[in-house]
Amino acid sequence: MYTTQGVTASQSDMDLKVEERVLGQLIEAVLYEEIAVPLSGVPASGFDGELVLQGKTMDGETVAYRFSAKRKFTFDRIRLAKDTIQRQKGNGEWTSAQLSQFVEEVLGQAQPDKERLGMLLEELQSTFAKDVQAQTYRASVPQSGQLRSYDELESLLDGHPYHPCYKSRIGFSMEENARYGPEFN
Repeated sequence: MYTTQGVTASQSDMDLKVEERVLGQLIEAVLYEEIAVPLSGVPASGFDGELVLQGKTMDGETVAYRFSAKRKFTFDRIRLAKDTIQRQKGNGEWTSAQLSQFVEEVLGQAQPDKERLGMLLEELQSTFAKDVQAQTYRASVPQSGQLRSYDELESLLDGHPYHPCYKSRIGFSMEENARYGPEFN
């Protein structure tokens, strides 16, 4: 479940896919910048396995986030495997991880400035909404094997592969995003 402006709804497959991408790229950036360090320490080059980050809820309960990852030789970045991010509550139960919880529970420990965290969360949520919009549009447009113009090729780009706020476009409404975003030609 997620909440947008007070409305709670079940997440679609598209929503889940996009949220996992945004969260995954955020975790990758957090690891690269060493904002949070896995419980096992910073993995060496060539690492391929499971990592765990620890956080705390607003009530002070310890939580953990685990995921499968590889440390790539390109830029020595840690890349997460798809569909592996999970959150463990204090009772030991593992569930799907959510973007807003991760920001609060892990980044909230590293950056206690609530205003800055709020601005980051706003950009991440904007990225989420605009990417869901773009992916929904992309799924509705038939793809062909024809040669494409530069503008058509540019519309197929799917945002920055590393930056977690790859489509935030703060200041763009959803209507403006559909009108001016490259994904919409």
